[in-house]
Amino acid sequence: QPDGVWLLSHDVGLPIAMAPAYAWGGRLGVMRFLALAGAALAAQLFLLGWETGGQWWAGALAALGLSLSAPPALYVFQIYPEMLGGLLLLWAMRQTLNTPAWLEAEAEPAPFGSARFWLLALCIAALPWFSGRYAPLALGLAALFGFTRWREPRGWLTVGGVALASLLAYVSINYHYYGGPAPSTTPAGNAVAA
Repeated sequence: QPDGVWLLSHDVGLPIAMAPAYAWGGRLGVMRFLALAGAALAAQLFLLGWETGGQWWAGALAALGLSLSAPPALYVFQIYPEMLGGLLLLWAMRQTLNTPAWLEAEAEPAPFGSARFWLLALCIAALPWFSGRYAPLALGLAALFGFTRWREPRGWLTVGGVALASLLAYVSINYHYYGGPAPSTTPAGNAVAA
């Protein structure tokens, strides 16, 4: 461009999420933060395996096997959105499907208006901001939430509305700054002239 300004084509969710860790400990603080996110992702894998398999050892084997494969084993000490995106995605999917109830019948899905309900909506809405490749997953999770709770229109309309508003804001901001729906979809590729 005439003014010579260059913008890197990265989504803003990861830098915003990493900012407190960077302020606390610099690059090493960020690496520790992402390692903790990887550990939390492994815990979510364990819980999902236990809840769906009905045996704790099934969850342990699933968590071990998946944690030592790509992407967790490759990206846990690198600065990429996979750990946080995977953590948000897996936790939101467990809450949407209410898999804790598969082990314990008294476990209730997140009731409308509760803190867990709003955290679920925010997790789904935040996914595209970590990477554009998470946008279809966010829409799929919102649709799954609507499918599993179709008798609660207030809940699925809220989750769907929050996810859709977030996605529209994401696309609008990216069109404004990068000229495309996501930073990586611009003609210039990874370095975009503003």
